[in-house]
Amino acid sequence: MLLLGKDISLSHGFIGTLTMTIPVGAQYNGQTVTILHCAGETLQTYTATVAGGKAVFSVTSLSPFAVFAEISPAPDYDPPTVVITSVTAVSATGAKLNGSVVADGGAAVTERGFVYGTVTNPAIGGAGVTKVKAGSGTGSFTATLTELEPDTTYYVRAYATNSEGTAYGAVIRFMTDEDDLDDIPKTGDNSSPWVWWLLCGASVAGIVTLVLLSKRKKRANSKGCL
Repeated sequence: MLLLGKDISLSHGFIGTLTMTIPVGAQYNGQTVTILHCAGETLQTYTATVAGGKAVFSVTSLSPFAVFAEISPAPDYDPPTVVITSVTAVSATGAKLNGSVVADGGAAVTERGFVYGTVTNPAIGGAGVTKVKAGSGTGSFTATLTELEPDTTYYVRAYATNSEGTAYGAVIRFMTDEDDLDDIPKTGDNSSPWVWWLLCGASVAGIVTLVLLSKRKKRANSKGCL
């Protein structure tokens, strides 16, 4: 790749060597560049390591110069490595998800989180799949799910994204608890717990006893008046 070409000359001659400093840009710092120089009818080649955005080399004559640099290959990065460590605090309508980005693949992790749904392999953009973001970078992260359906099986896995793409961890399956409202007895519900009926029975018996005692007391008072 040609960085630049310059035709350099002096208004008077010189004897010995001349140190040349050619600016090529700080983005090439540490990279070796090749300088082609025509001395008379001979093509000469120099090399220099760029420092401070400049290539410095010595010549014995002046003429047009051309500075070349090889195109460096793009860095070889990998997708991140991410895992879901556990699902805790499961209730009828919620759960807490715990995950970790254990390696960034050589490039910064720009997004991480979880995907979940009732499908066996949830993925971002999938039908019926919900994505929950949980920051960026490596290390542990969590998310709390709410408004889940009671007594339902869900599948969840962690994800992480860098410049190489999005990676997923293994799938974890969990099941929400039954709805707590189902345990509350309803009037006339034959499936209500026996304790409820026992309490009801005790209450009815107590009411009947109070009524009978009240009637006996009235009769006794009536006899006393006679």
